Amino acid sequence: MKENLLNKKLSEYDDKNLRKAYVELLSFLNLVDKKEYNKIPKDFIKYMEKNKDESYEKVVYCNTPIIEQNLMQETLDLIAFLNIRYWSAEEEADRLRKIYYKNNK
Repeated sequence: MKENLLNKKLSEYDDKNLRKAYVELLSFLNLVDKKEYNKIPKDFIKYMEKNKDESYEKVVYCNTPIIEQNLMQETLDLIAFLNIRYWSAEEEADRLRKIYYKNNK
């Protein structure tokens, strides 16, 4: 089974890739509705800002499907985590969790 944020701790990810994933995720979050963005703990946003790879650049575009933007697996894992943890109601989160686990086998 492929590992992801749903069954792997942040500390277990490759630091270099995770720092790049923060860049991608922060770019993605610029496109998220303010109401949804505000559900994410400010400390987590600050942590990503502080620990992102300053030499890496990635822009996420709102008119291009995520799957076509060549985002890192770590970034997709982080988006899935945020979706389950902060953006979905409990029933929806359970449904998504099952899908994510199935897709990562």
